[in-house]
Amino acid sequence: MRAMVISKMKLMTTQEYEDLLRPAFKQDEWKLILIGGIIGELQVLLLLH
Repeated sequence: MRAMVISKMKLMTTQEYEDLLRPAFKQDEWKLILIGGIIGELQVLLLLH
């Protein structure tokens, strides 16, 4: 079973792989964006001071 899943996933395009994973992360996507923005802003503040 594992070997079959691996072989099928290797045949997937980048878009197909993304479409497979996206629903799993969609619910928390806004949190990732928010945290990324906060971290980016902190980096800018640290570099400027």
